[in-house]
Amino acid sequence: MKRLKLDIILVAVMVAIFAANHFEHHLRAERIRRQAQEWDVPVMQVVSNAAGHSSIQIEERTHRGGYLYFDTLESWAYSKDRPTPCPESVMEANGRQVKLTGFMYPLQDAGSLTVFCLLKSTQTCCYGPRPQYNQYVFVEMPRSVKFERLAPVVVEGRFVVDPKPDEGYIYRMEGKSVRAAVPNDQPPSATDIARRNNLPVFDFAPLEAAKTAADKETEIARMVADLDGKQMVLQGFIVGKTGDAPAKIMIGKYPWDGKAQGTPPGLYNAVLVIPKSADDTPPVWWREAVFTGTVRVTREPAERAKNGIVGLQDAILATAPAGQQGAPVDNGPLVPLAFEFTILTASGGMFFLKWLSKRSNGSISPASPGDRT
Repeated sequence: MKRLKLDIILVAVMVAIFAANHFEHHLRAERIRRQAQEWDVPVMQVVSNAAGHSSIQIEERTHRGGYLYFDTLESWAYSKDRPTPCPESVMEANGRQVKLTGFMYPLQDAGSLTVFCLLKSTQTCCYGPRPQYNQYVFVEMPRSVKFERLAPVVVEGRFVVDPKPDEGYIYRMEGKSVRAAVPNDQPPSATDIARRNNLPVFDFAPLEAAKTAADKETEIARMVADLDGKQMVLQGFIVGKTGDAPAKIMIGKYPWDGKAQGTPPGLYNAVLVIPKSADDTPPVWWREAVFTGTVRVTREPAERAKNGIVGLQDAILATAPAGQQGAPVDNGPLVPLAFEFTILTASGGMFFLKWLSKRSNGSISPASPGDRT
């Protein structure tokens, strides 16, 4: 009898543990689902103006649930000299807790900020025109937050219509939190990708180091013999794109903003990358990228102006493994289902063997005809 009670207790404990395991997974999955909804990333696009300035912009109407849109804020055609009433569509958000997706413009010279402006696009970066009052929100944070130069962020806080053009704004936000609007906003390490795929990493240095034209041709000949047709990993800065579909991407050894900052790409310090598909095009806010692909060395000097000296064909964009991209991942119950099944099977088998053992020892026997009288 005592042994039977002990078996019942063990079964009850095991069932309770398994139930707790699945209940915890249910709660965690719900939390992950809610967090995943926060990565409701607006579509990114690159826009240009007549002066040739390009900027990254968001399609914010894809956002749902508590978001305030820059399109709404721009409906107030504010003029400092001839002020007009703020539209009702904007005043509806006044004093409310809202979320606003945009790009940070620093007002402090630091890697972390307590005050900044939030804009719909990166138009003010470097060479863009100054935005109008209704195109940005002045944000004050209670503590320092990391500055994101090109990646969009979501700022949550109390929005206030507070026209103070002499201080530089008509909208402000009492910030509560700032988070990334997109997962995996940086490429993975080329070293990790190379180790994972057992591939070498392309080195810009030998070709760039060759001084004379003869030395460079010698180095190119070596690259034809040693590298042409081989699979390699390439890491560098995104210094240019073509209008093809998918776009061809110029990856340089050094950063270059396309205007004046950095080192311009050239035949000896950049590689023309041809993505395998549109899915292998880096996000527009990335400054660097890592690719794996097949190296092609241009042998004919006349073709190098168009194709570069080195190209990477059928290139695949390297991204961080699942779970390291910022977006939450559901890895299932803490105790795997296969382990639960094994325990249950083993326990059932153990109880069955005990029952057989008791039956064979005579402790469990069918009733005889005489016992039925």
